[in-house]
Amino acid sequence: MNKFCLSLLFVCVASNAASISFGSLLDPAPDAFCTDAAHPICLKLTQIQFSALAESPADIVIEDRNGDFTIYTFHNILVNVDPGGLTFSGSITPDEAFSLTSSQNADFLGGFLYLGAHGTNNIDLAGVNVALPEPGSAALLLAGLAGMGFARWRRRRSTL
Repeated sequence: MNKFCLSLLFVCVASNAASISFGSLLDPAPDAFCTDAAHPICLKLTQIQFSALAESPADIVIEDRNGDFTIYTFHNILVNVDPGGLTFSGSITPDEAFSLTSSQNADFLGGFLYLGAHGTNNIDLAGVNVALPEPGSAALLLAGLAGMGFARWRRRRSTL
């Protein structure tokens, strides 16, 4: 019972924390044509979602590692006021790709690009690093899930 209560506490705390996420990252973007030699990399995010923000976001941006250079700004934001009127949530469906310079691509490959929601006066409401997962990480995750499924199957089979 204690584990259940502790789990419930963590879920409640996590559900009230401001967050921003994206569905997936398309690299290279299928609908973009990067012909500029200075911006050879084209990327596209799918379905950006945010929740529990303290104020309605003015924009959603992709920035470099220091936050001093905005690479791309998303403007087509759909915002909903959560019940109670204290927090804001919503989504964006990006309709176009964005391009990177070679040095920004090095930041991207290192996991240093930042997707952030900004409020009025450029206050950071929530953010997440944008990076491609390494193939080894994805394989390790899948192996772990398969192992957990096998252990559960074996335990269930032994009790029958």
